[in-house]
Amino acid sequence: MVGYLTKLFQKPEVLSQYSLEQIAQGIWFLLGDSSPSQMGHTLVQRRVPLEERLTCVRSMLSFFRDFVAVAAPGPVETEDDPFHGACYMWWDILPIRWRQGAPEPELLSECLQVMRECLAIPSELCQISALHGLNHWHTTFPGEVEQLVDSFLAKSRNLGPRLLTYAASARGGMSQ
Repeated sequence: MVGYLTKLFQKPEVLSQYSLEQIAQGIWFLLGDSSPSQMGHTLVQRRVPLEERLTCVRSMLSFFRDFVAVAAPGPVETEDDPFHGACYMWWDILPIRWRQGAPEPELLSECLQVMRECLAIPSELCQISALHGLNHWHTTFPGEVEQLVDSFLAKSRNLGPRLLTYAASARGGMSQ
């Protein structure tokens, strides 16, 4: 399962035959905890080699950069657009941070690294997804989250008021 997820995230062009609403349903099915497949849980199963799970997490950057940024180039509509909503919730529904027991530090570190790199993608949806994830990760990694958001704000130019406000809230783990 981890191999299939990795391949999908690395080569998202296979999704071109589906509507964005169908892809949103797929994201919830693949990553969501309420999904009967619970494929996202394979990322925390220690019987799967750590390097394979790390590669899968790294491949999420390709998915955001090569697919999400291209498919949703404009302003974010998380309430009205199912695809935007699923991408926004990505790091929230991914069962790594909140899993019972402690995932390997390398896995947690890789997730934070991918969120950091997603902030550098010139796409509001990629950025707000990463910020939403960092917001939730603040309880476990407050220093790292604050540093990542500060760095994002220092490097970013021409951010709209909505993204600036959201980043400020996410920095302290106070965003919804």
